[in-house]
Amino acid sequence: MNEHTRLLQEHGSKLDEHGKILQSHSEILQSHSAKLDELTRDVQDIKRTLNQMNRTMQKLTYGIEDEAVDVVSWKLREKLGVNVKLGRLVITEGGREVLELNIYGATDDLCVVGDATLDLRVSKVEELMGAINELRSRYPQYLRPRVVKVLYCMRYVPEAIEEARKNGVWVFTWREELTPFLVSST
Repeated sequence: MNEHTRLLQEHGSKLDEHGKILQSHSEILQSHSAKLDELTRDVQDIKRTLNQMNRTMQKLTYGIEDEAVDVVSWKLREKLGVNVKLGRLVITEGGREVLELNIYGATDDLCVVGDATLDLRVSKVEELMGAINELRSRYPQYLRPRVVKVLYCMRYVPEAIEEARKNGVWVFTWREELTPFLVSST
């Protein structure tokens, strides 16, 4: 009997100990659950903010593209006395976009090939030159004997301007021309 009492007390003691551990784990679980709820709300806030930023960036990008088309058209009339209808050029193959330029227009013997960007970097100049080379090799029907290569931007790095100058790309902002206006031959 004493042995049974002792075993019962021992089991009771271990049961109390396990109960305390279970209670402690329950409190930890509740704490983690509250933190998870808080993190979930934070992630939802971040997603909302990113979606708003994405919409703002799209508006800015489309805004600068529209502005570029207007300003480039006006500058071409001023410099050459020609009216070139500008817009986007998107070339697709098999339902897949293979080339996109957001400044493009052509007349009988002149075409304008370019892009508008918020931040002009060397890579954007290289991208434009790659697009022109692709037009030359794969889609020559879009080029004309005379080509105006143009980049319109809001901000720029000096290295990009130097790269554009080397490649005969006309670069400007709404305020100023950063490289000379050139008409190249294809």
